[in-house]
Amino acid sequence: MPFSVHVDGTAADTAEVAAHATGGSFLNFLHDTTATRRAYSDGDWNLLRNLKRVWDPENVFGRIHNIAPAERESLGGAGFAEAA
Repeated sequence: MPFSVHVDGTAADTAEVAAHATGGSFLNFLHDTTATRRAYSDGDWNLLRNLKRVWDPENVFGRIHNIAPAERESLGGAGFAEAA
């Protein structure tokens, strides 16, 4: 699970913690909504966009940390059927 923590201090103060950092983000604490894309791997981002295309094509649930639905052409090979 991605998680992010902000630690105040000098590089020397935070070096021990920085060695364990993954660079991931936890969306509940991600205040910069423009960083939403960077919080996911490419594979997870594409999967989520394809799911949105099927289940939320009008992007009704697109507030805050939005993941826009994929374009219709990018569904190829995703293994999802169109919602009825």
